[in-house]
Amino acid sequence: VLTPDQRTFYDQTGYVHLPAALPVELLTMAESVLRRWQNGIIAQWLEAGLVEDAGEQVGFSQRLHQLWIRAGKPRYSRSPRRDLVGKQMYQILTHPVLLDIAADLLGTQSISVHGIFNARPKLPDQKWTDPPWHQDAQYYRDAENTHVVSMWFPLQRVTEHNSCLQVAAGHQQGVLHEGVDDEETGFRGLAPEIRQELTGTSIEMDRRDLLCFGQKTP
Repeated sequence: VLTPDQRTFYDQTGYVHLPAALPVELLTMAESVLRRWQNGIIAQWLEAGLVEDAGEQVGFSQRLHQLWIRAGKPRYSRSPRRDLVGKQMYQILTHPVLLDIAADLLGTQSISVHGIFNARPKLPDQKWTDPPWHQDAQYYRDAENTHVVSMWFPLQRVTEHNSCLQVAAGHQQGVLHEGVDDEETGFRGLAPEIRQELTGTSIEMDRRDLLCFGQKTP
């Protein structure tokens, strides 16, 4: 499904941005999964008396932000995982479009979905939800020498002004650095002296775009 140029770009840089690669149905399933998580967070704020109503009249893309402001900007689970588990998440992880892309990048039809999957519900002015520079394999060092492709997609347009991802090209064949806890956020990431050596590229993306990158790509 990938063009030769896309595959070559991935091999050379450690990442590839695939515009309009995802069907709308996959995004609809992802929204449904996150809506369930969103409902749970807002229910906690209701129970704590931080908000007066659940804001069900507000659209999905704005609801968490508006209710978070009304609640006084409390901290919430920045890395939902168990909240995402369910039939729809299974359907997302095994979607034929994602599997075909993975097969092209991995060079094999024998694919195993890694046990770590995540979501990043990011709102404005939240330093504590900003992941620092890191390598995904710092979270699963057993895969240091096993080719693992991470796939990331937004549910709306993302730019440098609203938390698009940055990647540092050309490091996928390098070493897997020891993870250190970031002092500002508590996320695991690269040591400050390693970060200073990186040149980041901002990957601005539209809805339906997909970003794929290797396990050692910062």
